[in-house]
Parts: sequence; C-alpha cells; structure tokens
Amino acid sequence: MFQIQIRDREMMQQETQNLFKKIDGIKEVFDRLNDLYGDGDFICFGDDQIDAIEFSAKTNMLSVRICTDEMGQEKKHMDKTIQCVFYVFDFYDVELEYIDIAPEHWIDDIVIQENADGKNSISFGSGGLDFRYSHAKVNRTWIEYEK
Repeated sequence: MFQIQIRDREMMQQETQNLFKKIDGIKEVFDRLNDLYGDGDFICFGDDQIDAIEFSAKTNMLSVRICTDEMGQEKKHMDKTIQCVFYVFDFYDVELEYIDIAPEHWIDDIVIQENADGKNSISFGSGGLDFRYSHAKVNRTWIEYEK
C-alpha cells in the first residue's frame, strides 16, 4: 500500500536524499548538477517539470522524464546557451497510486520514503504522480542547447 508518513520536514528531506543516493547510476545526475551549478550532494527538482512518463504493464516499469527549462538566458555550458536539461529515471516493480499528468506538470517537492517491506514510496508533490517501487536507475541525462 502506498503511504507517505508526514513527519519532520528536515528528516523527510534527509531520507529522500539518502534514497536518491541508492538509485543505480545516480552519479550521472550528481555529475550533471555539479557541472551546471557547482559542487554539492543535494538533488532537487523543485520548479522543474515532469515532461513525459511511460508505463509498461508488461514489465511493470515506469519511466519519468524531468525537464529543467528555466535556466535563464545567461546560463552557459561549454560556451553554449542551455535551453533544457533532461533527466530520465526508470522505476521497477511499480505500484501506481495516483497519476494525473498533463503536459508541463510542475514539481514542487519530491519525497521518497522506505517502507517496512523494503519498497519505496515516492511522491512528486503537485506534479501529480505518486507510486511505490522496488528499485530505480538513471536511464540517462542530457542537455539541449539553443540554436
């Protein structure tokens, strides 16, 4: 059963960060974030968008693509202006609880909690996507530049 236990905000943020760090391939996301914003060990997708999702009932896998497109005209990478940064996560053994996705669903806060059965519950806040999963991996991340 899907359930996020609401408790101390700081403890919830710490648990979320610890569970982000358990995602296979998360180093790629940290590398991208550090390349763009500087050193840090904190993942935040607040004010980003759920750009696309794909669910396979056959494999019980859910892919979530997150888009950061509020980079500002001054944000440069390798002397090019960034248009969007994308992150794709694959979640396995998914139990969907709530899904109400339309184009450009904004993420205000992501919360991940581990359940007693070893599965994790994740909520993308007002992003309209809540589910449970057994494990996750980073599919890929990339940058699109202005032409």
